Amino acid sequence: MKKIIRMIVFSGVGIYLTFLWNRGFIIHFDPFTFLETTLLVAIAYYLVIPIAKVILLPINILTFGLLSIALYALTFYALTNYTGFIQVHGWTFEGLTLLGVSIHKTRVDYLANLFLVSLSISVIIRLLNRLI
Repeated sequence: MKKIIRMIVFSGVGIYLTFLWNRGFIIHFDPFTFLETTLLVAIAYYLVIPIAKVILLPINILTFGLLSIALYALTFYALTNYTGFIQVHGWTFEGLTLLGVSIHKTRVDYLANLFLVSLSISVIIRLLNRLI
């Protein structure tokens, strides 16, 4: 039971933190809708993707793990298209300068943003799993 609650909380934190930095990632913040979205993401990330990775293990080995990134994006694509809870759009990144490193203003299209959102949420969930 403890693991299931952690899974749901980590998914919610990942969704919320991604929403904060990504302007092309839109969530409807009705509490019931957010909980439902969190549950769907938790089920996808903790059940669907590991099963798909096991089934597609030979292809994942041949592509040096790139299939995993595609699986995350494909799962998130299904979540955005078949539910109305999450929306992913293209957006313009205004640029950033941090510690002498500068990233210029860039247009992020729908497909690139789908990969960014899925990568961001999966990294946040993994970091939380390792830290706590």
